Amino acid sequence: MTTTLLGIDPYKAWLNIRTPRRPLHAYAMLGLEPLEEKHARIQAAIIRQRSALESRRTDADPQVWARVDRELEDAIETLTDPERKAILDASLRRASAPQGPPADSDVFADAPRGGAAAGITCRHCEKINLPDRSFCAGCGQSLWETCPNCNAAYATSERYCGGCGINLVEFLAEQQQHWRQRIDVGRQLQASFRFMDAQIALREVAKLDDPRYDDFAREAAALMQEFHAERQRHEQAAQTALAAAQELAGRHAYDRAIAVIEAIPEPARGEELDDLLRDARSCWQEIQSLVGEVRAALEAKKTIEVFPKLERLLALKPDHEQAKQIGRQLAARVMVGAKKLVTEQKFDDAAKLLRQIPSFARDAETDKLAEQAAEVQWLLAELLFVAHSRDDS
Repeated sequence: MTTTLLGIDPYKAWLNIRTPRRPLHAYAMLGLEPLEEKHARIQAAIIRQRSALESRRTDADPQVWARVDRELEDAIETLTDPERKAILDASLRRASAPQGPPADSDVFADAPRGGAAAGITCRHCEKINLPDRSFCAGCGQSLWETCPNCNAAYATSERYCGGCGINLVEFLAEQQQHWRQRIDVGRQLQASFRFMDAQIALREVAKLDDPRYDDFAREAAALMQEFHAERQRHEQAAQTALAAAQELAGRHAYDRAIAVIEAIPEPARGEELDDLLRDARSCWQEIQSLVGEVRAALEAKKTIEVFPKLERLLALKPDHEQAKQIGRQLAARVMVGAKKLVTEQKFDDAAKLLRQIPSFARDAETDKLAEQAAEVQWLLAELLFVAHSRDDS
């Protein structure tokens, strides 16, 4: 009977995770305390949890086991990747940040608690609170924060910092605008398929641990995950396109190979696809150029000039049937001329003419006539040599 049918919690039963909170963050999946920094402890936890899960493979529901395994491996990737770990740590710090300081907090010991007679106005619900309160009596939100510039304490109703004198409202607005611009830059880079650059632009935002920028940090972290998944999809598509284009180019279908590669956005192609596209375009352009040159030579009735062009054309595209047909037709014409030269006993001219026919256009008759012409040519040369020798003697 599977664990699913028994209603067992696989996280608790298999990985000894006691916390009831779901979903589990990476530290919880590995049974670690949040924000653990020691590499040795993280590695030990990885070995322990992998071993524990593997021991349950045979008696577990395969789908449930596979799901937990994916979650565990994702947690391991998060804690072994410095960037992903830093982003997770920042989110945990924001989540655990106190909503307001205790009255005897050292950080706020020198805060001017006397305030105005009107007390502290909550910036969330605008209720006026007594100046000695830490939390709003109307909504429970913190009435005190630390200056983002000098870390001095200030009441949320104050406009200027008592420690460094900055305009708190303007400073926070400028910071928020800065983070918003970083996120917008990340989106623009992603739209241009520059996924790595997009993630780099978002890292600083995702690592923010100040609760006042929680919305920006969460948005940046979510976008980074989205862009990472999209980059993986494009990389997979590029690999699929590469295999298909290589197969098409191997069959000399350069036009189809070009179409397959061009369907992948240029920034997502990679070096191999770019090189293959460049080669395919070069071959296809040369083929088109040769076709035009063959046509022009035929129109000008320069038969002999056509053969080298056809030979190169068929080297680039062996299945070019039109080139083969033209070659055979031209070879037949050359045969007629060569036979005429043979009857006129112009064996040397016949042999030269027959040698112009490329191998792809030759047949048994062509080879036989070429051999005969060459043989007669050799015999005539021998006779001429013997005659000269007698004259000299």
